Amino acid sequence: MLEPKHTTIRTHTPVDEDTVSIETKKYYEKLASIKQEIEQNIKTDSSKFLSDLIAAVSIIKEQKTQELNISIKCDERFLPKLITKTYTTSKERFDKR
Repeated sequence: MLEPKHTTIRTHTPVDEDTVSIETKKYYEKLASIKQEIEQNIKTDSSKFLSDLIAAVSIIKEQKTQELNISIKCDERFLPKLITKTYTTSKERFDKR
């Protein structure tokens, strides 16, 4: 199979109901990098929002990642309903030449 010249390919693989594994491959003439990420959705509400948010960022203290993105979605009354955390589990770069 021929590798694409200049593109990015993202593959999403469900892990469980609320978690997805994401693999990103970037090509520049040949494979240039691979990045593995985990995306997890955490259902929340106003009463447990702060404890859910602290639990979501705890993976940094546990030294499981050096990159963490947090997204918070609210309902129509501006109350928190979903925390999405995406963190990198591995990243590898290859020589571009």
